[in-house]
Amino acid sequence: MPSIHRADGTNPKYNTFPIVSEIAKLRAEQAELMGYPCYAAYSLDRTMAKTPENVYDFLMNLVKAYLPKADAETKAIENFARKTQGAEFQLQPYDYFYYSAKMKKELLDISEDEVKPYFNVDSVLLNGVFYAANRVYGLTFKERKDIPTYHPDVRVFEVFDKDGQSMALFYGDYYRRASKRGGAWMDNYQEQSHHWNQKPIVYNVCNNAKAPEGQPSLLTWDEVTTMFHEFGHALHGMLSNCEYKTLAGTNVARDFVEMPSQFNESFASIPEVFDHYARHYETNEPMPAELKERMLKSINFQPCYALGENLAASLLDMSWHMLPSKDIPTADKAMVFETEALRKVGLLNPFIPIPPRYMTSYFNHVWGGGYAAGYYSYLWTEVLYGRPHADVC
Repeated sequence: MPSIHRADGTNPKYNTFPIVSEIAKLRAEQAELMGYPCYAAYSLDRTMAKTPENVYDFLMNLVKAYLPKADAETKAIENFARKTQGAEFQLQPYDYFYYSAKMKKELLDISEDEVKPYFNVDSVLLNGVFYAANRVYGLTFKERKDIPTYHPDVRVFEVFDKDGQSMALFYGDYYRRASKRGGAWMDNYQEQSHHWNQKPIVYNVCNNAKAPEGQPSLLTWDEVTTMFHEFGHALHGMLSNCEYKTLAGTNVARDFVEMPSQFNESFASIPEVFDHYARHYETNEPMPAELKERMLKSINFQPCYALGENLAASLLDMSWHMLPSKDIPTADKAMVFETEALRKVGLLNPFIPIPPRYMTSYFNHVWGGGYAAGYYSYLWTEVLYGRPHADVC
């Protein structure tokens, strides 16, 4: 069963649509009690975007620019695949990454295996993530092995400001394990507050593969940028300077919360920082200039898939949360609603096989992760700091 059918009732044992429908209806009713026409209007009133119409227009402008470029990218990958699969081959969503990677290897002569030896997780953290924070904010980090942790893999660092004053604790939990949910995130054990004389205690969680004992744990480029991204959230918490914890750190407008993380993510490829951490795990030699050039060129190779799945998920989120309570579909109509919502905005396109990053039945960001009517914020903040998603492909 394709992963896009997770928990949508295709397997009768797993169906979250009754829960989704109930959550959506309760949110809409909550908004109406507060005098708003829908939950999106209620939620967005406290954001930079202010109204659902502003968000919808923002996303649809991106869709308009995205569609022709996504069509061209899809045709290029499909034509490449047809060289080996035959003239009748039709590219499917599950084929996209496979043939894109083969195409990238042929055109740019680059692969993850070639660059991973230069991305040792320890070097990325200490010589990359922490180094950038020191250069930009004057922060220094001292590992604290005397502080207990909930798992042996977790590392703790005391954080000092530019004057050498202790200002925070940072926990890093970077390896996957059976008891851990997937993904990557930042959160607080304790939020900063002058009122309560509290210093922030912040943590990052990732799901990188841990190498066997005695061997280095090497990362993909995507995992490298994820570490920088999540540490941007951590910096938001650690550099907080507020009287009350309800206003501290990441307690900001939802469509601003991704700004520090995406800004920090950009440091991963800045030459000074990159050259400081991208060193071979055996020789400590920096990545050769020729390999570095090929790798950095490959970062934005065929970016339309990532943008398309984000746009589709963002518009799906808005479609659910712009409904008044009387129009919320029942569980048995949820999949039909999802299909029609995507078709309406032009993102259910048989010629562009790019599904939403998250379908309704497993869209944890909006049903349980605090991003209801707010998933657009990733794209919003990219534009906010001048980095439209690869210039819209």
